[in-house]
Amino acid sequence: MRRKQTGRQANPFRYVHVHRRKIGLSYRLLAALAVFSIVTGFGQAALLIVVVRAMTALTTDTALISGTIGPLSATDLTTGQLIGIGFGLVGLVLVAELATAFTAGRLLSRSVQSTRRKMLALYSAASYEEQTARPRGDTQEVLVAQPNRAAGVTGALGAFVIAMVNFTVLVASAFVVSPVAALAVFAGMALVIAALRPLIRLTRRLAREGVQAARRLGAAMVERLELTRETRGFGVEEGVDERIRELIDEAATITRRQRVVARVTTAGYRTGAFVMILGMLAVIHATGASNLAALSGALLMLIRSLNYGQAAQTSYQNLNETLPNVESLVREQRRLRAAAAVSGSGLPPSGRVGCIEFDGVRFAYPDGEEVLHGVSFVIEHGDFVALVGPSGAGKSTVMKLLLRLHDPSDGVIRIDGTPSGEIGLPWWRERIAWVPQDPKLLAGTVADAIRFHRPGISQADIEWAARMAHVAADIEGWPDGYETQVGELGDSVSVGQRQRLAIARALARRPDVLLLDEPTSALDPDSEQLIAETFDELRGHMTIIVIAHRLQTVERANRVILVIDGAIEPHPVDDAGTLVDFLGPVPSPR
Repeated sequence: MRRKQTGRQANPFRYVHVHRRKIGLSYRLLAALAVFSIVTGFGQAALLIVVVRAMTALTTDTALISGTIGPLSATDLTTGQLIGIGFGLVGLVLVAELATAFTAGRLLSRSVQSTRRKMLALYSAASYEEQTARPRGDTQEVLVAQPNRAAGVTGALGAFVIAMVNFTVLVASAFVVSPVAALAVFAGMALVIAALRPLIRLTRRLAREGVQAARRLGAAMVERLELTRETRGFGVEEGVDERIRELIDEAATITRRQRVVARVTTAGYRTGAFVMILGMLAVIHATGASNLAALSGALLMLIRSLNYGQAAQTSYQNLNETLPNVESLVREQRRLRAAAAVSGSGLPPSGRVGCIEFDGVRFAYPDGEEVLHGVSFVIEHGDFVALVGPSGAGKSTVMKLLLRLHDPSDGVIRIDGTPSGEIGLPWWRERIAWVPQDPKLLAGTVADAIRFHRPGISQADIEWAARMAHVAADIEGWPDGYETQVGELGDSVSVGQRQRLAIARALARRPDVLLLDEPTSALDPDSEQLIAETFDELRGHMTIIVIAHRLQTVERANRVILVIDGAIEPHPVDDAGTLVDFLGPVPSPR
């Protein structure tokens, strides 16, 4: 395994080639970059030849130019004609440079777009367990920042192609003019690359460390933002910020080392370039070459080529710095692809969610103890069921299984006799709606928040759901009505209004089953009474399953399921036949 990794690291181009589709690399655009760079390189070489010939004409006071320099040597030209050709070449090089810039921009933007879309699609298709397996900050880093950085490898590769093609064309043109000078540059370039190789390996190692440090810092910063209220309320800003400062310092140290290595590498190449030029002159002097015009043209081309050589070296270093982001992205894509949610394609015989049966259902969270132990119960269509029990008993897990955020570890959930795993997830999600304990709303208008990206829900559906949730009067009392902005996550409305808007969101598609997780736990008495009225109106029209800690909610249920330590327990009743404990006296379940 280690040998394979070393080989991959030694050849970043091959690694990028193997994973080109994962980062949206377009070979067609790379080929276009190469073509435009060839035009640019030959245009510059020809322009340098024209400049040398024109300078020769001006210094020798010759009206008609003929000579033995480059591709124009067989043609007699006047100085004016040479200058005119020079302007034409300038225009050609400018057009080629603009085309190169446009294509390089397309190459990078296409990669960023493709990588972000691919990561979003894989995340959306992954199971709920996988989506919630990592801290929120780490997930945000993987979905937002990392694809952008990984796509940067295409930018570095494009810059490398541009620089290397121009370098090659200019050196080849110089070789035609003066083979001795060109060979001296090639030999010097090989020595410089060999000398800089250890620094390039160090660059790659530091880049990997930088990727991990950035992910840790990103996760800590998101956690800091999420806990701003609690941090301020407990007065622990210094302790929380100290941990983040340590991560900032760690990332800064790695960045500093990266920049030092980059500067040393660049300085090493620049020094090598001067040595190459001096060496080239020494070789020319030793061989006794005498064609001054040819040597001048070759020298100008080689000096220009060394600039491109430095750009190629910088691009190659950037490629190595970016490569760990690609490696990390590839691992994340494989992880998400392997964790794709499994969905059936069938439907219950009735075409709706009717009878719900838990048959010996067991469940354990990944790397955790079993939280449900052989749970069995039956809920008929139209029942109003209250799930009661102490905190941590397994009620929320039952709710997540009903939502099919998780699948049972053992046992089966049946809908009208059909195992839930055989039923298509899209259909299931349409027929079951959920109201969390602390709901968040989509930023936008009230209508947007209730519709929630479901284009099939009409304005009439929205207004019906608002009436059923007893929030229509509030909405109609606002100046903008259903066009009122609810704010980010619904922060511009009260807690009670946000809860009732969440119920309206759940009801808008007229589901078969409505799941509610402690819907009145944080509400004032008036809001609680309005939600209780909603339950009364919905009773019998759909199945309602509520995690309840409030007596008023449980009193309205016709079924009570008591969950203790992950198991369904017999209901303790007093002499009058009423359920006791946990909530006080409530109707005995039927």
